[in-house]
Amino acid sequence: EDRRSSTAPDEDDTLQSENFDPSSYINDRLKNVRMGDEARKLQSIRTELSGINQASSEMLRNNVFQNFEQFIDAAKEISHVEQEVYQLSALLTEQRSLIESLMQMTTDDKASVHTASSSSTFNSAANTTQLLLTKIDGIAPILNSMKANEKVVLHSEVTLLDPDTKQRRQRSYLVLLPDRLLVATQSQPGKFSFESTFNLNSIAAVNVKDRESGGGDSAGLVLKLLVFPDQRYYRCDTVRLKQQWLDEIEAAKRAMLREGGLQRQATIRGRRRTVKEVAGSITGLSTIRDSMIEEDEQEQETDEATLAWLAEVPAELDVCLAHKDLDQAVDLIREWKEYRGKDASVDTQMVLRENQVVKLLSDSVRLPAGAHGGPKAMTRARTLLASLGRGTYAVDLYLQRRSTMLRNAYKDVTVTEEPLTHVRALCALYSTAAADILNDFGTEPAHFCQVLQFCSKEMSTLLTLVRKHVIEVVPTMKILSRTWTILSKVCDDMTAFGAQLTFEMHRLLSPAVAEALEDNFARLIHTFRLRMEEERWIGTTVESEAALARLCEEFSDLDLRIDWAISGPTSLHISNHVLEASRQAYYLAADLAELRSSPLGVQCDDYMQQVWTELLSCLTGADQAPESHAYSTNFILTQVLPSCQGRYYDEGEEPLTRLLEDQFEELLKFVIPSKGDEEDEEEVASC
Repeated sequence: EDRRSSTAPDEDDTLQSENFDPSSYINDRLKNVRMGDEARKLQSIRTELSGINQASSEMLRNNVFQNFEQFIDAAKEISHVEQEVYQLSALLTEQRSLIESLMQMTTDDKASVHTASSSSTFNSAANTTQLLLTKIDGIAPILNSMKANEKVVLHSEVTLLDPDTKQRRQRSYLVLLPDRLLVATQSQPGKFSFESTFNLNSIAAVNVKDRESGGGDSAGLVLKLLVFPDQRYYRCDTVRLKQQWLDEIEAAKRAMLREGGLQRQATIRGRRRTVKEVAGSITGLSTIRDSMIEEDEQEQETDEATLAWLAEVPAELDVCLAHKDLDQAVDLIREWKEYRGKDASVDTQMVLRENQVVKLLSDSVRLPAGAHGGPKAMTRARTLLASLGRGTYAVDLYLQRRSTMLRNAYKDVTVTEEPLTHVRALCALYSTAAADILNDFGTEPAHFCQVLQFCSKEMSTLLTLVRKHVIEVVPTMKILSRTWTILSKVCDDMTAFGAQLTFEMHRLLSPAVAEALEDNFARLIHTFRLRMEEERWIGTTVESEAALARLCEEFSDLDLRIDWAISGPTSLHISNHVLEASRQAYYLAADLAELRSSPLGVQCDDYMQQVWTELLSCLTGADQAPESHAYSTNFILTQVLPSCQGRYYDEGEEPLTRLLEDQFEELLKFVIPSKGDEEDEEEVASC
């Protein structure tokens, strides 16, 4: 065998070599074999090669399983990283919007408080105007005609590129105002001449991809201005500056669109108000006749203005949809509905566009990409849908998406060796999601029925997971009682938010817990009986004095004393079977106490009565035995029974004491009042 193990690596190399010849290998192995032993040697070689084959197969299978587990772990980590990247992107976008809004604050927002910051803002605007007047010739008339509340949105030097070759033509200067874009070309170093102005409604800013920008230094720095029928390419100095131009032009166009709609609405409402005021202030028959004619003329003019505005609404709505400005699109639809029926063709177009807006908002809630902004992003879409008269539909979509997110979160929870940790993790996910939704809809009683249905449905899912992963897998008394306590706490928390779901837990979980309790109790009673059948009423002996001290300390943690029954350095008068039965009775009372307030309380009461009836029967049925029986019985009756009765039953209830007095009266002689360790030992021994 030693010689075989020393040559094993050489044989492995031989078997794995590319030039391996089975015939030569067998001949070499049989070279020194005596005549007549060839068959036995061949059988030995075959057995050896079969062992090598099995070992190789087992190693290959283990490698496959290990690689598959690593692949699963890596896939989960990638999924977590993707979610974090989406969340980080949403946070960065929100932060950038906040910073930009803070940077664009003007002195008008704090006109009543003359602070140093407002003065600084005013000086900054004045300095910007002075700089532009100095650098650009011919721009003074435009800047001087600006209103008091208008300001220069953005300005910078850029490089004009050739549309075909993307080569540099000349330096230019762009100035963005609230309603127009000014373009100036370089006349001499550091000086520019005003060239042209473009209304923001007639231009569009487009980002140019790297492959279209000509490569080189221009990669990622070029933007394109579409000025019908031409197009211009400008190269910015930095990527950040290019992004600022794209964002600011887009924001300015949206602001113009919103302001134009508000002005038209204000004009229409003002004309109607004027008509009503004139009609109310007229007196006299002749004057009334003239006023009626004037009123009809003004109403006709108002209707004409309304029809003219309605004719433009579909185009304005298309612009909003192109820019993904769903807030403004919803406002336009709501304004159109106030005049619905005045123009059938406009109504037909608006109905189609309204359905398109509803689809976009629904997708932002329903599709997985809509959840990357978090629940707040979905809440915004739900609010817009509700403003279009689709409140119930919006809430259904929102709750369905939240349900999908919650169930995906359940899948990410790893089933560990600690069942209670798994239960707490699942309950934490459910409680967080349900509490968030209940808080959101706390001021919307019209949809609270849908919210309750969501909470009940998700509670059913939670209980199903707990039943499959915990109750059916680890159905111990402790796990069952602690799981029930954790779930009851979740139901109490939901009740505080206005959702009473305790009945749902009782309905769905009680049958499974009752069945598991019955199986546990049957095994416990069977163990009791086997143990007591083997009882010979011999005291307990341990290995050492230290082991005896640990045993006394263990029972002391259960509020049970056994030091008074010590009979020697390493022995007790109490039997080992009685000690073990005491532990089980104590833990059974503690576990069932957590379930007594549930619908399983009656079943738990029966279990307590049965286990103590069985235990006391074993003590009664014992033959007249040595003092170990007296010590064991005294320990059970004076310490274990009162302790279990106090832990399980309410204060003042003593059913176990009544059971002892009514059915096991002969055991009362072993109940010795505590007077001291030495006196107790003497009196127990006399029994």
